[in-house]
Amino acid sequence: MVYLEYGEHTTTYVRGLRLWVGEKETDFDIAQQIGYLNLVPNEIGGGGGIFSSPDYECLDDVVSKYNREVRTRPLPGRIITIESQEIKLKHSLEVDPDRSHWVERGSGPKRFIFVLRIFFEISDGVPEEIGIMDFVPNCISSGGVFSFPKYEPFSNVIDQASIWSTRQQGIRICNIQSIELKFKREEGAVNPQKMNYLEHGNRLTCYVRILRLAYTKIRDSSNKSLYPDMNISRLTCRTFVPVQLTNSIFVPEFESLHATKERVTAWVKATGAKVISAETAALRMYTGGEERHGTEATFTYNRAERSEYWIFVIRIYINGAPQEPPKEMLPPVPEIEDQGCCIMS
Repeated sequence: MVYLEYGEHTTTYVRGLRLWVGEKETDFDIAQQIGYLNLVPNEIGGGGGIFSSPDYECLDDVVSKYNREVRTRPLPGRIITIESQEIKLKHSLEVDPDRSHWVERGSGPKRFIFVLRIFFEISDGVPEEIGIMDFVPNCISSGGVFSFPKYEPFSNVIDQASIWSTRQQGIRICNIQSIELKFKREEGAVNPQKMNYLEHGNRLTCYVRILRLAYTKIRDSSNKSLYPDMNISRLTCRTFVPVQLTNSIFVPEFESLHATKERVTAWVKATGAKVISAETAALRMYTGGEERHGTEATFTYNRAERSEYWIFVIRIYINGAPQEPPKEMLPPVPEIEDQGCCIMS
């Protein structure tokens, strides 16, 4: 659940597929099959030059284009989830949304583009349109020459999304995820519509963590009986951080993904939480805004020349606000083992 991203050296990544599985709401024997569709922003304008990046369609344009096309070429099934996935561009600036292996060098600039990826269950489902709603943390202080800006905590962003969600009708929320968007001080604001960014290799790159909510809706009102409202009473989030197992003068050990997953499962069963969606999010451990504010950090930054340790956390987004269960209903938390060094005499 922990990894090191090198500053001056290369770090190799492999992207896998994590499937969140739940019990079927209805009892049927038909085997479920999934498919996927990538929505890639088109390059617009004349393209980038030697020292500049090309421009791409904005988020709303990508969504609108899909909704127009689905009227004549509907998706062959029911949408399961819609995720925003950042893809590292090749040196040729070619976009390969199915790329599952890439290398990053901290000392060099890296260009990324966001792709919308729709996963669907292959079936004779009702034709659906999609929508995206972003929630951006409010800026508390713009900072100065020698200080960073300050943003409200992540829990406040969840509250924003909760207020919006409880007022909606006729939609089905299919995914909620946190996303880091590049922040430029000279612009003074985050632009969630921008679908590409550059992470610098020779200086600081700042980010603001937003909450992106993806939903579907049907165009034909006659199918509303097949599309019941979700009736969100309150949207909440529970973050599970891997348990630390050792104390060390170096990086301590943490529990495995399996152990964290077991704690998540036990908590959901004990509380009866109505889970809307879940995500695995990577957070900095000892650098950026997370160094001070942990999982509540919404402003963070990357120093290209500095190696950074990251930790994966699991966030589940819930319809309602379940009470914490008694400790005896949850797996025991292991005691921390001290691995400090000793002096031999």
